Order: sequence, then C-alpha cells, then structure tokens
Amino acid sequence: MIGDQAFRGCESLTSITLPDSLTTIGDRAFASCTSLTSIDLSNAFQLTTIEDGTFRYCTSLTSITLPDSLERIGNGAFVGCSSLRSVTWCGKFFDPGAFFDPGAFFDVALRDALNRGCDRSNLPGGADSDINELVEEIARMELAEAEAEAEAEAEAEAEAE
Repeated sequence: MIGDQAFRGCESLTSITLPDSLTTIGDRAFASCTSLTSIDLSNAFQLTTIEDGTFRYCTSLTSITLPDSLERIGNGAFVGCSSLRSVTWCGKFFDPGAFFDPGAFFDVALRDALNRGCDRSNLPGGADSDINELVEEIARMELAEAEAEAEAEAEAEAEAE
C-alpha cells in the first residue's frame, strides 16, 4: 500500500513505477504532483483500490493505464487533472465523481471505455445500460451538485454581510 498523502505536492515527480504486488493507493497519495505526465499501472496485477483524490490536481497528467484488477476508483481521484485525455481500463467499478472535471475528458473517456466491451454489470441500470444516457445522467448529477454548492456559498456570503 502507498499511504495517504505519501507523495502529495512532489512537484518534481514526472513518472512513477509501482510494484506488481501493490494493492491500494491511498487518499491523495499523488495529489498536486503537477509534473506527473503519465501513469502506467497495467502491470500492477494486484491493485484493487485507488482511494479518493489520489491523483487530484496532477495538472500535467495526460494519460493513465489502469489494471483490470482494479475494483474501485474513489471520488475525485482524478479531479483537476485538466490535461487528462486518455484512460485505458476495463474495471469493475468507478465512482461517478472519480474523473469528472468540467471541461475535461470525462464523458469521452467513459463512452470509450464502455464501448470497448468493458463489463457494464456494475453500472446503474446493469449490463444493458445506455452509455449516452448514463453519461448524461452523471453530468446532470454533477451539475446539480455544483449548483447547490454555489447556492450555499451565495447564502453564506449574504449572511456574512
């Protein structure tokens, strides 16, 4: 296991090589590693979990290859990875908030992964899920959440005045 926040903010880190025995990457373990450009975890055959915020704000990250053994990608794992354009993975589960970042690649990557024949059985709606409808529903959920946060902030500011 790589512990929580183990390499957080290591701005000079450009690449990582992880052992095939790795099972978990902790919360925000590589968050804000702004020089990290790509991650290939395809040989981490025992990796099952990427926790919340693990690669959050790795702004130079353009591609990631994940092992099929991966069972969970936590909320916000790739939030703020504004350069991320390629994800290779046919995993079993993802948190809808794992990749979402307005203006990023979320919907394209999800459609691509699911259209490649990846297992859909754990998706809302099961194996017969309509990919486009699923992506649109996730986007609606995220938009509603963002609007609620903005409204709460506006109310807090009004109360402060």
